[in-house]
Amino acid sequence: DWNEELQFLLEILSSNLDNRPDEGAAYDEDADEMQEMAKEKIKAVYGEDGLHKDYNELVADKEISKILKKFKTTLTFDTAEELSQSIGSYIRSDSDGGLQYWPLVKCVTISLPRSPALLDRIVLVDLPGTGDANKQRDEMWKECLSRCASVWIVSDINRALSDKEAQKIFDRSLRTIAGAGECHNITFVCTKTDDIDPKEIRKIDKITDEQLEISEFKGSLDYKKKEKQACILHRNENVKENFLKKHKVKAESVYQ
Repeated sequence: DWNEELQFLLEILSSNLDNRPDEGAAYDEDADEMQEMAKEKIKAVYGEDGLHKDYNELVADKEISKILKKFKTTLTFDTAEELSQSIGSYIRSDSDGGLQYWPLVKCVTISLPRSPALLDRIVLVDLPGTGDANKQRDEMWKECLSRCASVWIVSDINRALSDKEAQKIFDRSLRTIAGAGECHNITFVCTKTDDIDPKEIRKIDKITDEQLEISEFKGSLDYKKKEKQACILHRNENVKENFLKKHKVKAESVYQ
């Protein structure tokens, strides 16, 4: 599977080199994202030198060949901290230094042996992103959604409404519900809600202290804190309202 994906990744890079847009041509965001993804994966597995090698040179890498033959690796740790430190190279693209295995990994299962009282009959699944170059991983999240009772779609609040991946997952979840799947509810979870510039929010939305229900004087010690809290709540409500407007029609059509 990896050799097929590797060939596809190299084709993406070769295609981008052979078909560079003329000056002034329209920018192709999707093509650029695919090229960056291909570079990131090859570099993660083979290092910076891998970007300058052809297919035959890469598949001849003995160390990677040994890893691919293992099929399954089991790791055991005594503490959550040890697990967190060691599992990074298997699940994240932001791991520092050393060989990174995440482009080669199809699935990671984390369990607590002899702990039936914890998460009894509950399985939490962290799905890979949509649009993966690996066809099996790209189909995996779709298959998993059909078996999930609840779906949480997590996105940065600053791009939650325009997040393409979140939209794909939402649409797929709705189709699962319409097809009598296991899913009972869909929840959007917005992160980084405290990452906010009150001045910018107030300028864009033209809101006053009275509208934000801030009673403190501007010169008081609590004013800045209250202002930030009020702006956070204001933006949260705006995003929630816009979410409902954007997705209500689609959701209602499923239950009609």
